[in-house]
Amino acid sequence: QALAPIYSKLYKRRTVDERTLQPTNKVGFLTTRESKITIINNLKSAIRDGDTLSTSSRLITQMTTYVRSPNGSYGAQPGAYDDLVMAYALAWEQRRALGELKNNDEMPEEVRINPITGFPI
Repeated sequence: QALAPIYSKLYKRRTVDERTLQPTNKVGFLTTRESKITIINNLKSAIRDGDTLSTSSRLITQMTTYVRSPNGSYGAQPGAYDDLVMAYALAWEQRRALGELKNNDEMPEEVRINPITGFPI
């Protein structure tokens, strides 16, 4: 929230203030176990449906080590990173929340999906 006064292009979400029960805008995306599961599943569906795909080799590498644990949460395997996966999932969620946009990029005809991670191989 420290950036809000000096930078106007921050993500804001509409919510109800717990104390006043009034509608308000809050800065930032609230990442909980449930919201993380939702945005990752939304991203996996978008990739599977051909709605989005990055050609970033660093992102795809992180996607190959991003797994769902037995307790249902998502994250990188030990020793791996997931910051790019989370950034891409958050960006996709914002695009999804704003509605359909024109996408001039064509998806490759053959995108192989890893059955374990749900992301491209």
